[in-house]
Amino acid sequence: MVSEELLFILKQNNRPDFNELIRKKASYEYLYHLSFQRPNIIDWVALQKEMHVLLWNGECGALTGVLLEKAKTVTTVCETPMEAAVVRERYRDAGNLFVSQMESFSTADTEKYDFIFLIGHMAKYKRMLSDFYRLLKKEGSLIVADANRLGLKYFAGNQEEYLGGYFTGIENCYPVEKADRCYSAKEYEMLLVEAGFEKQNWYYPYPDHKFMTDLYSDAWLPRSGELNDNRRNFERDRYLLFEEGNVFDALLAEGVFPVFSNSFLIEAKKLEKAGKRNVLYVRYSNERRACFQIRTDIVQEDGVKWVHKRALREEGREHVFGMETAFAALSSCYTTENFAFCRCSRTNEGVRFPFVNGTPLYERIHRALAAKEDAYVWEVVGEFVRRVLRDGGSRPFEMTDGFRAVFGEAALDKSMDCPIYCDIDLIFSNLFAEDSTGVWNVIDYEWSFDFPIPKAFVVYRALYFSYYQMFQGTHITFARLMEAGGISKEMEGVFRGMEEHFQRYIGSSAFPVRSIRHLMGTKTMRLSDTSDAAETARFFAGKVRFSVDREEIQDGCVVLSGWAMGISLRKEAFAARICVFGKGGAPISAEITRTKRRDVLEAFSIRRQEEPPVGFDCVFIEPEDGIWQVVFSVGGKRKKYIRS
Repeated sequence: MVSEELLFILKQNNRPDFNELIRKKASYEYLYHLSFQRPNIIDWVALQKEMHVLLWNGECGALTGVLLEKAKTVTTVCETPMEAAVVRERYRDAGNLFVSQMESFSTADTEKYDFIFLIGHMAKYKRMLSDFYRLLKKEGSLIVADANRLGLKYFAGNQEEYLGGYFTGIENCYPVEKADRCYSAKEYEMLLVEAGFEKQNWYYPYPDHKFMTDLYSDAWLPRSGELNDNRRNFERDRYLLFEEGNVFDALLAEGVFPVFSNSFLIEAKKLEKAGKRNVLYVRYSNERRACFQIRTDIVQEDGVKWVHKRALREEGREHVFGMETAFAALSSCYTTENFAFCRCSRTNEGVRFPFVNGTPLYERIHRALAAKEDAYVWEVVGEFVRRVLRDGGSRPFEMTDGFRAVFGEAALDKSMDCPIYCDIDLIFSNLFAEDSTGVWNVIDYEWSFDFPIPKAFVVYRALYFSYYQMFQGTHITFARLMEAGGISKEMEGVFRGMEEHFQRYIGSSAFPVRSIRHLMGTKTMRLSDTSDAAETARFFAGKVRFSVDREEIQDGCVVLSGWAMGISLRKEAFAARICVFGKGGAPISAEITRTKRRDVLEAFSIRRQEEPPVGFDCVFIEPEDGIWQVVFSVGGKRKKYIRS
């Protein structure tokens, strides 16, 4: 059992490296019990130092630590003696921790706790809800979080949260004797009402309640195109029946997103507090070095919305307060009406910005893509490039120690134009356009620097991220975006190296959660992958052709982009099968995203058939020895690509 292994490790090492353990074990259990993202689900709750809290089913303590930092006392109740022993050992120096087992925990007390937390496995403890009601103080809250049996990810091909199996929860096919299961929104609501909790605030953790990065609410729902991080099947294999991001957009447009949210977080209360600050939205940026980890909240105070940013670690306060300096510097050098930077002011906890109404350019482009309004897409991209290149003042590039530390030794020409002060994060999601004035409001300038950085790099970053967030899988290729930005192939290579160095500069030693699935080897299977179309094609394929347009490293993964296909003697094209192998021919699990490439088909004069998805993005964990090769095949014909 993982709890026994953890107890042994904790006793052998006072401060084990949890990140290294997750990487070494490459198992879901270690990720679940040790990941630094687990506490996100409750970290945002406004606890005070005089409060007493209860964590029910504390498991191996993934959520206990954040409560110990914020509350006067924390009572953690565990299912087994081994889990209780792990929690005691994990937080052996905490003077405000009380650990109990369920069989010995007394529910006789009343009005004892300010907050009670029940995260996951609610069905197992639904009979405890009335006990929790009695244990709460009059103004106390029960925080419940769990999966939604009607969550979109289960329609899209993920297996059920607890029992596994495809469509188990959707079909409501739970064995009667099984305690672990998921409920729908209506079912969770009624269970809480029956226990006395008629006052409820609903939130929607994304991607789910276990490894949350964003928390939405009924007052702040996702925007079109935001929900694009959906391949997170750490525990089990899954099918990819459709692209969840596109369906989420449709559900948002229909106003039914809350019904199909992957998970719920419910704040259930005895009384509604008057004059309370309402949290509308929370975003965590904690897959970074400790000094750069922040939390962003959108809150409503006395009817006014504010955006708050605060450091998650003490060593990050200087980074957050630096945004106040960046605001003054950027406002002084961006003096035209192209960009207006949101005013930043310091608070006791961090900095805050006035809320900006409007629609981000990201959402406008995303909607235009869905409506096939290419002319508008290129109009916005072109205007963005023009504004960045002509605003912000001007000075030549000069290599500095600050530049080397952040971006490395880049081969940049001294004639390259740089702004006086540079915000490298002028990406489309940070820009809100005012139609009446034409001004683009910049809502976030966290990554701003006082040393020379080429304006062309700012253009590159915006187009680079827009490709992965919006254009990947569409007919608009990365090469076409670079062309629109005036970025040559040589320049793109230099800027790619700068971005990789920057990500290493801000990144932590932890392997990003979104990439860990590649280590674990769980598969994402498309229905097309189970067909024999490619094998049928072997009787007709004359040649296999491919091109790798881009090769880079992202978050410890190799990313290859390009196209690959077999061409028959009858001038028919077939998408190639793509396999990755390491040293000695050992297979490497890879995630393949297919795209249509009309430009490639036309280049080979292939016009009389339905477009096969010959374009690809291939992502896999970079082997420690750096040795790998990719094999493209159609039937019996194959070609190899060996790392450059």
